[in-house]
Amino acid sequence: MTQTKVPPTSSTTVKRFPHIHDDPATLPKSLDPFTITTSTGFLPFIMSPTKLPDAFKPLESLLERLPVEKLDGTPGLLATYELGPAVQELPDLTAEVDKLVTADGSPDLYAVTAVFRDYSFLASSYLLEPCWENWSKNPDKGYGLGRDVLPRAVACPMLDIPPFMSYAAAYSLFNYTLADPKKGLVYDNLRLVRAFEHGLNPKSSEAGFILTHIDMVKDSNGLISGALKVVDTIEQGGSRAEVNDGFREILSSMEKIEACMEGKQPSLYPTKPLTQPKTNSS
Repeated sequence: MTQTKVPPTSSTTVKRFPHIHDDPATLPKSLDPFTITTSTGFLPFIMSPTKLPDAFKPLESLLERLPVEKLDGTPGLLATYELGPAVQELPDLTAEVDKLVTADGSPDLYAVTAVFRDYSFLASSYLLEPCWENWSKNPDKGYGLGRDVLPRAVACPMLDIPPFMSYAAAYSLFNYTLADPKKGLVYDNLRLVRAFEHGLNPKSSEAGFILTHIDMVKDSNGLISGALKVVDTIEQGGSRAEVNDGFREILSSMEKIEACMEGKQPSLYPTKPLTQPKTNSS
């Protein structure tokens, strides 16, 4: 294949996406974690934290106890339908959200996004816990109705944000960590930070569904760099060969993403019926 010169980034691109070619490690936490770069594509430029700032330890504790199956394999609050009462112990931390700032006084969007992730997991779990209990005890009768009011301590910190779980900023792309940082973004090395049912077990179908999305998006950087090559070359009157190189880069990235999805299909479905872990009372 003939090597073609990569066109310099156009001023239009830099104006609209000033950090597009920056090294993610140099970007401040005051930026939206989903700031797009050619290195990270549509993944956050910085991996989500597994721990919240100290002021939010009560929230973190509740989230760690929330899943049907906790990280240590024991039953959590949703396993025994005790999340509702447990939420009442949560203090109203609304004032603490405004204190999440960087050294220069700018909002720490990295920390804010992590807090949003956890509040949205808690809100969804709290509202739908009665449906989970109804279905678990008698699936033939369906889900029934969930709760229709959020406690103040859950609702108020989310006043400036729609209180719904975001696919990117909560459920999936800002909800993973690495078992071994040295191994990088290898599928078997991915782990969830938060989960509803058995997702903290990387072999579960819940983990398989979410981690497959992360595995796919990790290869999206080629979509960004390829698209830039196409747009910038055209804008600057470059050659057709350079434009074609950009399209080839996009295609290569799409093929990698497709391979990730197709290769993980078995992990997206339960290998056995959904059941609850046994408790002392069951």
